[in-house]
Amino acid sequence: MAVLVWKCLHGVAPHYLANLCVPVASEEGRQCLHSAASGVLMVPRARTSIGQRSVAIQGPATWNSLPVLLLSLDMTLRVFRHELKTHLFQC
Repeated sequence: MAVLVWKCLHGVAPHYLANLCVPVASEEGRQCLHSAASGVLMVPRARTSIGQRSVAIQGPATWNSLPVLLLSLDMTLRVFRHELKTHLFQC
């Protein structure tokens, strides 16, 4: 899921998926928040338990749970995958 979100943020994923990954910094009035500077994504609210398992919610939630090192948008996909794999095997 994290690789899919990375692709959405870098314009490699289809537009219908990229529209689900909205950075906090792009929202009106939220540019000054600490979360806006750290690369966090907006996580929409779900009304049902089935809705909580959707890509629209789990994608941004998974991205936000990653360490700040991985949230850097300067990484290539290859480097991101390597760092993500290292992080997941350390847990």
